[in-house]
Amino acid sequence: MKPTSQRPGRQLDDKQAAALLIRRASKKLPLFHSMEELNLVPYLDVMVNLIIFMLVAMSAFLPLGILSIFPPASGQGQEAKNQQPDEGKPQLTLTVFITTNDYTIAGIGGVLPPITNRPDGDHDYAALTQKALEIKDMYPTEHQVIIAAEPNIRYEVLVKTMDAVRNKDDRILFDNVKLSPGLK
Repeated sequence: MKPTSQRPGRQLDDKQAAALLIRRASKKLPLFHSMEELNLVPYLDVMVNLIIFMLVAMSAFLPLGILSIFPPASGQGQEAKNQQPDEGKPQLTLTVFITTNDYTIAGIGGVLPPITNRPDGDHDYAALTQKALEIKDMYPTEHQVIIAAEPNIRYEVLVKTMDAVRNKDDRILFDNVKLSPGLK
């Protein structure tokens, strides 16, 4: 049964009813077939420029080689800091390398034998402090130490190493600690 007209007594089939609804809706709301997609290119241009600007600006404030860490000054050892290094003695440039198995201590004069980990696998902080004390006795005016670590070394080990070379009991050893980029 296919009605051909829209008189009140007759029913419309599905296609005719859909066409009628579309015509009525198009009279009330305009069709948006020509609506364009959102253009993201200008937004992305601005974001890329901002990111590049921020990276360049941040790199000007960060030194690339060594981070300087200045711990709070203590009362002892200030006189020794103010003294000029001996002209006859060369600068030490003490460096402590932290690996998963040991500590390696180096300076301008050479590399000392490594300080291996304790039998339980933990780093031997007491032996490192003892070695730092011996080096301090040979170079009493030195206060700087550079610490470098492998990337997989825990932060806790790094902090304990810094504490081990900074002082022993009441004696200040190497309190000017600098961090170097990690070993590879």
